[in-house]
Amino acid sequence: VLLYRLSGLGWFDALNWGMITLSTSGCYETSQALMAHSLPLEMAAIVGMLFASGNFFLYRSSVKRRSLRSLFANMELRTCLAVMLGCGLLVSLHLWYMQVYDWTDSFRYGFFQVVSFASTTGFEAVSINDWPDFDKYILFLLAFTGGCIGSTTGGFKVLRIIILFRAAFAEMRRTLHPRMIVHISVDGIFIPLEIVIDIL
Repeated sequence: VLLYRLSGLGWFDALNWGMITLSTSGCYETSQALMAHSLPLEMAAIVGMLFASGNFFLYRSSVKRRSLRSLFANMELRTCLAVMLGCGLLVSLHLWYMQVYDWTDSFRYGFFQVVSFASTTGFEAVSINDWPDFDKYILFLLAFTGGCIGSTTGGFKVLRIIILFRAAFAEMRRTLHPRMIVHISVDGIFIPLEIVIDIL
């Protein structure tokens, strides 16, 4: 709310858009009108959407411990941010390469749309109808991925995808060494087989 207020919105609109951003519920009808050509509003929305994509239980425990280090020690949060950064770079560079925008607008709109789709908020700074299919496909996949478990985002969640990849690698190793017992863990926490099966 404070970021939106500092970006030039009145208190009521800042409160409204703060709640929409944090709940990652989106509001398509007015998002284009609000975000259109306003870099401060876009930056406020990106910060809010990134925050909403993280695990709120993790935020609570890091505040209790008074340690930001414990926040970024979490593998799921690091992976989520890395995916957004990587896809943001990929989409931005592709938009620039395909000459959809100049390089500054390519990075501006590329990163905004990546964060919006990954957080399943649905804000649009620009229309993506004329974007190349490659970029639309990346955004489509990000909407299915979602953010962290314990966040307000939709999607499959990053932790489940991490567990799926680890289960796949474990099965490959077990194929090579049939008698080997493989345990799947994330951040040193053992994942029970029942949870892996539920995710599969």
